[in-house]
Amino acid sequence: MSAGASPRVRLRSKMILPAIVLLVGFAGAAVVGYTTESRRNMEARVEAELEHDRALFERTVTEQLERLALHSRFLADMVDLSNTFPEPRQSQSILIYLLDYLGEQGIETHLIATATDGDARFRAMVRQAMLGVRATAVLVDRETVPPRVELAGVAPVERIAGTDEVVVSELLLDTRFLTTLRPKLASDVTLVVDGAAVASSHLDPTCADAVVGALAAEPTAAALTVDCAGRPYRVLVQALDPGGKGGAVYA
Repeated sequence: MSAGASPRVRLRSKMILPAIVLLVGFAGAAVVGYTTESRRNMEARVEAELEHDRALFERTVTEQLERLALHSRFLADMVDLSNTFPEPRQSQSILIYLLDYLGEQGIETHLIATATDGDARFRAMVRQAMLGVRATAVLVDRETVPPRVELAGVAPVERIAGTDEVVVSELLLDTRFLTTLRPKLASDVTLVVDGAAVASSHLDPTCADAVVGALAAEPTAAALTVDCAGRPYRVLVQALDPGGKGGAVYA
């Protein structure tokens, strides 16, 4: 989403896309004896931390999408090459090893025949892969409660006769994933979809509830201050839209 986007476009993006919410606690406004200048400096530092972490989170998501695309491409090539192995068990063993390794990394992999309707979540990506396009996307599955947000990469299994199968690799953006980012970020991250917190790295679950309540009261706000366990938190809200392309999300 570009800096010059209109307010209407920004609002529409927040409604359609999952939103990342970054929280940093600060005490300047609550400490007696702090001068106005001290509070201003602390608030500026908090805003700088939020902006730094926003950029770092976006870069992390982009890197994960590139990683998923690479895994899908490699597995698609392996599926194609497996037909050339003199011993079928040899190729099957390699594929099983790769799939087990990816599973340990939290990555699920699917081999989808293009002739079938398949999983609705991947339908748009499969259509792209059938055209020979390697694609990545942020997927929102609203059929589950709460909704699931996943990163996915797809690659076609290219054969001389054409593409009749594609490989999709997906990574769930859940609390486990967000928690792995805690050593890298000064902020905690909460993922909000359709007014509900679906994942959060914050150790206190009431903080996610406070964020959702604040967003319900001010749905177009880009920044908020919320109270969590008696402590003020500065909150930055942004649509999860790697690369700012908007249309990369299939829901």
